[in-house]
Amino acid sequence: GERGDEMTKRLNMFMSSCRAKEVVNSDILAFMSSVGDAAAKNQKAAFAQGVTRFADVPTHEWYFGAMQTASCTGAMTQGRPGENVLKQDALLMILRASGASESDIVGDCDLKAQGVLGVSKYAACAVNYASAKGVPMRGSMITPVSRIEVAKWINQLVDLPAGETSVDLSVYSDLSVLSRAESEAVKLLVANKIMLGNVSGSTAVFEPQAPLTRAALAVILEKLLTATGKTVPTGC
Repeated sequence: GERGDEMTKRLNMFMSSCRAKEVVNSDILAFMSSVGDAAAKNQKAAFAQGVTRFADVPTHEWYFGAMQTASCTGAMTQGRPGENVLKQDALLMILRASGASESDIVGDCDLKAQGVLGVSKYAACAVNYASAKGVPMRGSMITPVSRIEVAKWINQLVDLPAGETSVDLSVYSDLSVLSRAESEAVKLLVANKIMLGNVSGSTAVFEPQAPLTRAALAVILEKLLTATGKTVPTGC
């Protein structure tokens, strides 16, 4: 940024003072320790100065931008990027990203959905809302959400464009066990480039039953905003 010239001068000065040395393991360990210390200081300063919205989301990580967007749009209110997302939290984030009214999904609600367990008080309205929209809600909502559950919920709760109609799911080697409805949900999200899985050349895996971290869900929500044409608030 504005201090780029100063940083360039300092780097050039540093490099000009370097001298040849036989590197040993202790040198590498000392260097890595100094890098770790610098990264920790940078993270603390970035949060203090408002560069990052979450104290545990460093600016150099791949998920930084997505979690900033998730915070700006109100979809995500806490960091913890490496933590698996609980089903009730994932549902709330998806509903917020879909544009659902906060008054409809947050408040003091009596749980009406049948067959749902472990719903925290703050998520009861969201579960009721999704259930009323025809989304099957069952089992414990305080267990990690899977990739296929997120795909189905987005498909059922968000009005997505058709996307590319030529999407071929046969390149994914692990989708044969899915139901037709699940396959259609995955196809729509792949078509809109919201969820792609791990693609390598002509083959891919979607890992439908794998849990999602909060960082990974933030990236999905950011792509969802792009696919639905929603704008990110100024200042994000």
